[in-house]
Amino acid sequence: MSRVGRAVVLLASLALAGACAEPEPQGERSFDDVEVTAGDDTGFTTDFDEIGPRPVPGINGLIPPDFPETLPLYTPADLVDFGAGARRERFIVLQVEAPLSGVRDEQLARLRRGGWRVSGGGDAWRADRAGRTVRLTFRTEEGVSQIRYDY
Repeated sequence: MSRVGRAVVLLASLALAGACAEPEPQGERSFDDVEVTAGDDTGFTTDFDEIGPRPVPGINGLIPPDFPETLPLYTPADLVDFGAGARRERFIVLQVEAPLSGVRDEQLARLRRGGWRVSGGGDAWRADRAGRTVRLTFRTEEGVSQIRYDY
């Protein structure tokens, strides 16, 4: 066997022997004398954090910040979905524990009282105000009403 071969065998044997050795006992540790001080992050603040979605009274969930603030939402309701639609418009979906016809009538009345011009019929409606258009779709699923707002 060459010198290199013997060196490799020797190093492998030493590594194996070291891995199998018993660890040295460290003695009993006591935590009675450990002093805990303030960490390095005590000066951090959330004062400059970006504000996220805004809460709306009567809505369980946070409405996205780009949702039209002047558009009255049906309350009480649960926010169950939001995102971007096929044509890149944004949307939210509210779920309401009430019959669909009453939900639709109340939502359309709120829009009109809020200065929105409402057009459409059945379950598909459109609301316009100051150059802004929002499409509303009403549906019921397993006895629960849903309103989808595409904005």
